[in-house]
Amino acid sequence: MEMITRIQVEHPVIEMVTVVDLLVEQIRIYKYVLTND
Repeated sequence: MEMITRIQVEHPVIEMVTVVDLLVEQIRIYKYVLTND
């Protein structure tokens, strides 16, 4: 039971970090497209 609670608590943090990483990657791709156009 303790393990399940821990996973539920940490899930939003993992999701936030993933969203930030995706935004950074999208910006990186956009800059790449702009510089190679």
